[in-house]
Amino acid sequence: MSNTLTKMVITVDDNSDSFTLKINPETLKFNKEIKYQSIDTTGSGANPEKFDKYAPSSLNFDFVLDATGVAYPKESISDTITHFEKVVFLYSGSKHRPNNLIISWGTFMFKCHLTTLNYNYTLFAPSGEPLRVKVSVSFSDSIELPEAETKANKSSPDMTHSIILKAGESIPYWCSKIYGDSTYCTDVALHNHLTGFLNIKPGTTILFPPLVRM
Repeated sequence: MSNTLTKMVITVDDNSDSFTLKINPETLKFNKEIKYQSIDTTGSGANPEKFDKYAPSSLNFDFVLDATGVAYPKESISDTITHFEKVVFLYSGSKHRPNNLIISWGTFMFKCHLTTLNYNYTLFAPSGEPLRVKVSVSFSDSIELPEAETKANKSSPDMTHSIILKAGESIPYWCSKIYGDSTYCTDVALHNHLTGFLNIKPGTTILFPPLVRM
């Protein structure tokens, strides 16, 4: 085990820029949430819930910027904040949104984007120049749709599935895998406005709807 101090790094996902914390956070607050939908069972007296989706995960932490020279060599708080906001906050014209980010610290890694940013100025020089700032940040999960679907592991037949057929795969194969019954292949073909379910070319996207809608 190495005794070298590892710094938290916030990197733009295309590696175009990064920000390294000089003082690591003391704690990280990582939240996960599952959303459910209430099922209408009028008169039953029960309120069952059905799985809906995984909500985006969130990460919250505080860290300190210090320009006193006590914790690390002096640097301008204003310049540091300018760089930090360029990485995590400012709108990117080429991407039409603020940057997607990767936060890494030791074995911890989180793909995300900034959601909130707050500064609490706690120390000033006689000239009024800020010397210490507590920065509070929140980030939200920014995984892409295919990764999110994999994460959700939606194998239940009461959910819609979007499948890109690979070589050797077919609608009957996926009907058997999703519904447990390959005889639904005609219904799936009709749902996708196909004249049949055989000889579908690899690369074709097929929607497999919930059984209750078929």
